[in-house]
Amino acid sequence: MQRHFVLFLLLGSSSCDKESQDDSIPLNAGKITGSWKIVSESYSIGGPHIIKTIKNGGIYNFNLDGTFNYGQDTSPNFSGTFIFDEDILTIRYMQDGNNVTRKLKALFEENRAVLIPWDPICIEGCSATLQRID
Repeated sequence: MQRHFVLFLLLGSSSCDKESQDDSIPLNAGKITGSWKIVSESYSIGGPHIIKTIKNGGIYNFNLDGTFNYGQDTSPNFSGTFIFDEDILTIRYMQDGNNVTRKLKALFEENRAVLIPWDPICIEGCSATLQRID
């Protein structure tokens, strides 16, 4: 009887543990959740780094449930899902009927985030700077 009770406890705790892991949100996901406006982009065409200020940049909205949307003004241009693992932001969405997956390295400083293409990597030093707006 005692052996069955221990087996029951082990099975019960492992299933609860699995459920809690599936529903959990990584602690660092809080860094990216919210609304972010693109305020600048940077790149190089073989020479010095060029930083371009964006006046009416698009807005990313990252939600705690792992969904996001991106748009300019009030209409979203695309939406999808995201995973934020350590400092890599992976976003998945549909564009022109194709599944798109982008990986971006995210560097945070106060209310700003710099997103750098990670996969595929941009050898020209590309990045977008986002300002938290909420």
